[in-house]
Amino acid sequence: MRSPLDRMIGVAEAIGEDQWSSLLALAARHVSLDEAMGSMGLDVRQTAKLRGLFGTVRWEDAGSCSADMRDIYAAFRRRSTCDIVWDGRTTIGAAQGCRNTFAVASNILGRARDHAIIAGYDVRLEILERLGYRAANVHGARLTVLSSQNDFDEIAIMTLRANGVRVLSAGSFGGMSKFHLKVIAADYNVALVTSANFTFQGQGANVEMGVRIDGEPAATVMRILMEYAEGASLSEP
Repeated sequence: MRSPLDRMIGVAEAIGEDQWSSLLALAARHVSLDEAMGSMGLDVRQTAKLRGLFGTVRWEDAGSCSADMRDIYAAFRRRSTCDIVWDGRTTIGAAQGCRNTFAVASNILGRARDHAIIAGYDVRLEILERLGYRAANVHGARLTVLSSQNDFDEIAIMTLRANGVRVLSAGSFGGMSKFHLKVIAADYNVALVTSANFTFQGQGANVEMGVRIDGEPAATVMRILMEYAEGASLSEP
């Protein structure tokens, strides 16, 4: 039989970390499930989903688990997941349940709370604007952009720095070697690894595929990027 802790982790995986942590906080105050859902402003579909989930998980278990939130977060983040991400003019990816590249990238930046990094072969300011890169700063997260040399012009670099972004150059490798990856990672718990450059073509016009990963694999991706960033140089206007 699964323990209350295991069952709560199952709910967390189904509804997402933000809603889950809000529920735990409300459960700790011993409010009813109806009151909790009402205070969170959930729509009809979300309410029905939660009722279904708590058909197998007792609401009282949420209250008892709230005291162990640190352990629950740790266990939740150890459980890695992988979603296929797709962009293209056909409906092939959508028909298979794949998520949209641009939407996933924007979501990762918008939910960053500590540190986010964007690393790419070709990164354009107009795409960063569309992705909502400023949202990371609103939540107090630091943002690093690591890109190939000469991707940004003087105005782009000054704009990013004025908004608290650390802009780094991956430099030149010589010969045919290039800094060719396209990755966004945040808070050592979520990452997007994709074929899509951070350009207009890559984020909507081309056919592209990638993966959104959570848990320890995402933490590994971010550790690699952050270590690489430590050896990179500041982009000069």
